Amino acid sequence: MYVKKTSTKFNKSTTTKPNKSFSMPVFPDNPPDPPLLERSVENGSEGDVTDVIKPCLNKYVYIWLKDGSSFWMYLVYAEEGYIGGWIWLDTQWHYFGTCMYNVDSFVSYS
Repeated sequence: MYVKKTSTKFNKSTTTKPNKSFSMPVFPDNPPDPPLLERSVENGSEGDVTDVIKPCLNKYVYIWLKDGSSFWMYLVYAEEGYIGGWIWLDTQWHYFGTCMYNVDSFVSYS
């Protein structure tokens, strides 16, 4: 098979500049202790299951999963049954996503 190599020149006039309105959230060095609240579970089956958590987008959320694990998350994605965001693991923040059906309950903070 013969592959012809072509040179590609960088054209500054056709490149787009990054969106300056987007900025990474400023994360605390260490999130606070888990909330001492009674958790509530919302059982809704109509519509997108992520609708209940969408008001928490771009906020800190404490999440309890059905497997018993719990963590802080800075929620940045909630669509089509999935959520994603930055979670605190030991000493730093990591991106994490899961199916909304794995979520037992959550508490949102501003």
